[in-house]
Amino acid sequence: MAARSWAILVLALCAPGPLFAFAQENLQFRPPPDWELGHTQQTKDLMVMEFVRKGEAVESWTELLTLHQFLRGKNSQTFRESYEGLKAIWEQRCPGLTEWRILDETEGLFVYEWKTTGACVGHQPQTELVRLIFGRKTGYRVGYNTRRELTAEMRATWREWLNAISLGR
Repeated sequence: MAARSWAILVLALCAPGPLFAFAQENLQFRPPPDWELGHTQQTKDLMVMEFVRKGEAVESWTELLTLHQFLRGKNSQTFRESYEGLKAIWEQRCPGLTEWRILDETEGLFVYEWKTTGACVGHQPQTELVRLIFGRKTGYRVGYNTRRELTAEMRATWREWLNAISLGR
């Protein structure tokens, strides 16, 4: 099992409900070996999986991997629209406390970073690198969060990891 992709787990979590079964788009996603599943949640419209480093808990993490899976409709947002929408929501919640920048923006690749510079809605300052992946009917948001300083080396490592995630059909 360790050598297999977490795509199998994603499919298993989605299988009971008919919502995601028709999409036939599987995320090729594998957390690093020193990470473990800390929390899952599924509704009819969304599935979330959170991974923490072994020995940490979702309630008190220093690093967190998050996977969101959601359905895309006929009039779904573009990468840029999704990014701008989230940015607007955060600015309402935490005015002037979040820095945003797009790291990669091509037809099939959209990676961005956001960083809070102070406590925001009860959360400690943090930085997240995010990759958006859109299939025909399914969308994914995969993020690496840290409450530590994100060094250039860490950023490069996690960007490489995010860029390696793919959508299989």
